[in-house]
Amino acid sequence: MLGGVTALAMTLTSVVPALAAPGDDTMTVPINDSEAGGTYDEQFTKAYSGVTPDGTPVYIYVPEGTPLDGTAPTGVDSLDPAFDPTAGDEFVPCADADASDYTVTQAQIDYMGDQLADQIVAVDEEHFGPMDAADPDDPASDSLVMLVYNVQDTSYYNCGEDSYTAGYFAPDYIESAGMNVIVIDAFDWANRVGPDDSEWRDDDPANDQATLYEGVVAHDSSKLPLTDDVRFTEDSKALKLGEGLWKTVTAKGTFRHDYLDTRKQVAATHVQFLEGKDNVLLSALLHVQDKKITGIETLVQRVTPESRFQPTELGKPVRGMNDPVPAGKKLSREAMIKIALTYPEGLRVGSFTDGGTPYCLSAAAAMR
Repeated sequence: MLGGVTALAMTLTSVVPALAAPGDDTMTVPINDSEAGGTYDEQFTKAYSGVTPDGTPVYIYVPEGTPLDGTAPTGVDSLDPAFDPTAGDEFVPCADADASDYTVTQAQIDYMGDQLADQIVAVDEEHFGPMDAADPDDPASDSLVMLVYNVQDTSYYNCGEDSYTAGYFAPDYIESAGMNVIVIDAFDWANRVGPDDSEWRDDDPANDQATLYEGVVAHDSSKLPLTDDVRFTEDSKALKLGEGLWKTVTAKGTFRHDYLDTRKQVAATHVQFLEGKDNVLLSALLHVQDKKITGIETLVQRVTPESRFQPTELGKPVRGMNDPVPAGKKLSREAMIKIALTYPEGLRVGSFTDGGTPYCLSAAAAMR
């Protein structure tokens, strides 16, 4: 079972409009496979319809054919982990994934929908500002659509990946499909939706990550699995969790690369965000103990049009960074730590040569 959680991920990119409008019983939506590449159309069925106190419609859609009675979604496209969006290419879905882990029930959908309508939309509007119509010419687009499906990310194809994309706001749908869309992954809703005493919990409390998905979409740090003494810093300054970049970011970009150390229970990431039209490059380090976050360290680099440093490569992470190391060429943990420490040593002495930093030829040439 997947252990780590990635709350934000790459932005969906599509130029194909949705067929139908928010609130329709069914709609065809373009889905982007951010790992394998390419876009395919998926038919979704409306599973929830509600409205916020100020009159904003809220809808939840699931892939067509999704059983909402507690049975596994075997054979359901975009939900069953065996589904291959681009059959025949080099990307093959992880054979170890079990369709039962993507079971979603009507009770869970109703609970999530009510949370959106009664609380989460208001929190998001307070954070980002009022949610307007995605398409000014279509009154129905002044609504919120949540798409629940099995997001195609690294873990979808790589059985060894123990983090996954829990969900994200997908701003590209505003222009490409005329909808305000939040995407939420369908993994393990039994243990990640609702409070600890939810009726749908399984018999293993070790799996519980109560209200995880609500926290993903509500920008509510209190819903994260935190220890009582969790510490949060931004640029080495201690802040209250939920302050700093948490309040000013408006969207995610297209770049993300994660680094996981399961032995030390540490997860790091480099992510591109946006503050309006300006890029923000975030480095984040999470310390975890017993499945709870004990500390979050972040470094924030804001890139404005006037900034001296202007990144030019913010597409997908270099594929070689995720390639498995060939047998017989793996270094020991101690050796990798020793090599990694030569980088800050090079910064300290002002020379990577004097610091003994062992760059490969291609990296050395790129720095010249």
